[in-house]
Amino acid sequence: MTSMPVGGAETLLAELIRRMNRARFLPEFCCLKELGPLGAELAHACPAHTGLLRRKSDVAVLWRLARLLRQRRIDAVVTVGPGDKMFWGRLAASLVGTPVICSALHSTGLPDRVEWPNRLLAPLTDAFIAVAARHGQYLAAHEGCRPTRSA
Repeated sequence: MTSMPVGGAETLLAELIRRMNRARFLPEFCCLKELGPLGAELAHACPAHTGLLRRKSDVAVLWRLARLLRQRRIDAVVTVGPGDKMFWGRLAASLVGTPVICSALHSTGLPDRVEWPNRLLAPLTDAFIAVAARHGQYLAAHEGCRPTRSA
């Protein structure tokens, strides 16, 4: 995420992290800019990383994210939301050889669309996560996500 204000995608992510079985998973999350209110609250439950994106066109965020993933020995990356949040996270995960790369596409449909840079990363993505079954159907029909990669 870029930050975690109190919104739909952010609340969904926070609940997923809170409910993870800690005997099986050790979740961490990253806000590319700042934590935001929900992120600050969630940072009490698991490690949080922030301040990696310094401005909109900061391409060095790729190397900062890659270094973070390597240092923390991250086994799976799930990007959430549209735009740079999905692009940089998936690209960095691929660069360092993260075993599992998923993307939760939250806001799609008019006027929101999956941008072409994110479409280019589809071959590097193990799964696309829809918020509901009909959303998964929409992603396959209108956003170019292969149905076998939609969960």
